[in-house]
Amino acid sequence: MNFPSSGHGSPEEREKQAPPEHAATSPEKRLAALTQKVQADPADAAARLERGRLYAEQGNVTEALKDFAAALELRPDYAEVYYARGFLYTQLRNWSQALADLNEAIRLNPGLTRAYHSRALVLMHQGKLSQALADLDEAIRLEPKRALTYVHRAMLSLQLGNPGQALADFSEAIRLNPQDGESYLRRGNLYLQQGDLARALADFNEAIRLAPHEAGGYQGRALVALYQGQLQQALADLNEVIRLAPGTASAYHNRGDLYKRLGDLGRALADFNEAIRLDPTNAATWLNRGDIYFQQGDLQRALADYNEAIRLGPDFAPAYANRGEVRLRLGDRQGALADLNEAIRLRPDYARAFFLRGQLASELRDFRQALADFSEVIRSWPNYAPAYVHRGLTQAMLGNLREALADVEHAYQLNPQDPEIRQALAMVREASRRQQR
Repeated sequence: MNFPSSGHGSPEEREKQAPPEHAATSPEKRLAALTQKVQADPADAAARLERGRLYAEQGNVTEALKDFAAALELRPDYAEVYYARGFLYTQLRNWSQALADLNEAIRLNPGLTRAYHSRALVLMHQGKLSQALADLDEAIRLEPKRALTYVHRAMLSLQLGNPGQALADFSEAIRLNPQDGESYLRRGNLYLQQGDLARALADFNEAIRLAPHEAGGYQGRALVALYQGQLQQALADLNEVIRLAPGTASAYHNRGDLYKRLGDLGRALADFNEAIRLDPTNAATWLNRGDIYFQQGDLQRALADYNEAIRLGPDFAPAYANRGEVRLRLGDRQGALADLNEAIRLRPDYARAFFLRGQLASELRDFRQALADFSEVIRSWPNYAPAYVHRGLTQAMLGNLREALADVEHAYQLNPQDPEIRQALAMVREASRRQQR
């Protein structure tokens, strides 16, 4: 446990808090020197404070708390001791005791900068985000050049749904401490979420330069490469993540998704298996493994994985859509319809679910529902040729041959090499000719 100084206090207090000349020596020698100082003057509250901090840094919580209590008995108004003990309780995750001590430290010395920072962290853990933000604002007002406070305010701003403030704070933290690779990584992730791939890539590259043995920068850079379609670069970075941090479930997940894109189903399956072993609570991994089983024709295993994805993420629309497709293949039309309806309820703009439901409606000869669903797909995906083919064929079943021909001809313009589209076009043209006779 590292105990930062408060950053404020009278010159006399700062002089007492300054490390002795032997500070550069070993902790054991420092402890011995402080113990001698306490023995020589049992009323020296500052010496007890420093020894308590040293005990805490060494993990000797019992002795640290004894020294803090003794210092407060000598000086009940000693704000620095309340801060030090509150900080220790924060490290111990004893939030109620930490809050009580930090409140008292601030009451006794409203200029005790880092007491506000520490109290903000306690309040964040208690879910009191607005109060935490007020404390971080005050800490920054009192000590505007401390990078870490900006980092924590940025993280809190993200929780509060204010990414603009978070971005500004990460940038200020980097300006104050350009060697902080973690802030580059966090800002890069924020740029990635905003779709600013160029800035995200620059930040991930800098994070890697500053900390080449940390996995986070490579993970972020791999995601940028995936978005840019640079699959080999993404693969190299994900391999490096796994080499540096072999317990990172998300790296196996992302590499499995990459192998799936490359058509290497065997490697994809192996990576999804490992990702699930490391983190069996990620619904997206179960979904992706289910997709591999589906592509391999193992519908029962696919169904089992989609079931688990839905159990873990009951609002996960793709899992319902995929399970609906499996049920459709297995002949469970009612189950498929229920799943596709749920997928659309969860995501009313989910074109793929509308397409699958349109296919099911056609099988059930509910052509008007099919027509509505394929039209919805075209609204979302105006260049998706299969939707025009299916809507055209549905129009034909309803006797609307002019509309049918227009749709299938449009599909042909979008993809003239597709044999199924060519066959559908020939069928509709023949039906139109027969109608005109």
